[in-house]
Amino acid sequence: MQTWYELGAVGVILFVVTGSALLLSLGRLPLKTQPFALAQVAAFFAIIAFAWGMWQGWLMALTGLAALYLALAVNVYRAKHSEAAPAAP
Repeated sequence: MQTWYELGAVGVILFVVTGSALLLSLGRLPLKTQPFALAQVAAFFAIIAFAWGMWQGWLMALTGLAALYLALAVNVYRAKHSEAAPAAP
């Protein structure tokens, strides 16, 4: 409702498309990092479901930090497993 109020029908459509793209892209993450990513997305959606404004500074900072933490977790996982893999002859 808040998206509809602040951005109108076009904003709701863009929000749904962006959210769907985000959820579909989670399937391309490494299998071990998917539970972390899904938990983070669920927590984020639970927070924004009850937020009073989409343009609050703390909400925008939370969005950036969530993306940063997820990227960091995936990069650490990939680096850890690329070092553990045996070198090709």
